[in-house]
Amino acid sequence: LGTLRAVTGECHSAQVGIGRAEGGIPGAERLEGHALLLRGVASRGGEEVPFEAWLDVDLYVEGIELDHRVDDEPGHLLVEVDLERWLRRVDFATAEPADGVGDPAILAEGTQAHNALGRGVDNTLAYRLRWVADGAM
Repeated sequence: LGTLRAVTGECHSAQVGIGRAEGGIPGAERLEGHALLLRGVASRGGEEVPFEAWLDVDLYVEGIELDHRVDDEPGHLLVEVDLERWLRRVDFATAEPADGVGDPAILAEGTQAHNALGRGVDNTLAYRLRWVADGAM
């Protein structure tokens, strides 16, 4: 995802930047220049809807809780995403229907489904950050 920039000392919160994938970032070619690709199957009451959404956002989700003392210890910041929070407000009935049998419905730009997903991605509560020292994974 990138390099963490920080100042040494006590850390109580952080921000996560989400933007269009650039060359040189592992997996960027799969995103075809978009910021996020989300594929899955939504289900309710026994009905299942395969879906796909591309998001072109450039934002920083700020104020995510992270209690850690930053020093020179090498490690990784794990970013966990609560997908239920991302999708909580999405009305899949507003997605564009699938073109063919087995194709996913599309959460197209301008639809309620796409807009709700964008609001979910920008929700601070959808993220959990955890520092893991190198060698502890």
